[in-house]
Amino acid sequence: MEHEYTFIEDNGGGLYVFVFYGDQCVAGIENLEYASEGEWASVKAGLKENPLAEVGGWEGHLDDPEKTYARLTERGYGYEVVADSHGMYPLRMGRAASRYFGVILE
Repeated sequence: MEHEYTFIEDNGGGLYVFVFYGDQCVAGIENLEYASEGEWASVKAGLKENPLAEVGGWEGHLDDPEKTYARLTERGYGYEVVADSHGMYPLRMGRAASRYFGVILE
């Protein structure tokens, strides 16, 4: 089993990344909406190689990533998965995610 990642944008413009090992959320980063525009280009290779190691040096670690992930997703609305280990989903992105991933929204 490998680590996988999921980026979530909430309806308040917050951007998060969560790292999973199976069903367990083992790491989470918040406040990515404040990252440099297009930061994705410099981190995507590391996330594909080893998501847990990649986020290890980032700022914004959540004290309880599993609890935050559950809080964001428990209602089934108010958030979008904008990217994960399987791809990027530009049509789901708001301003924070489009800026982070360098996607131009029309």
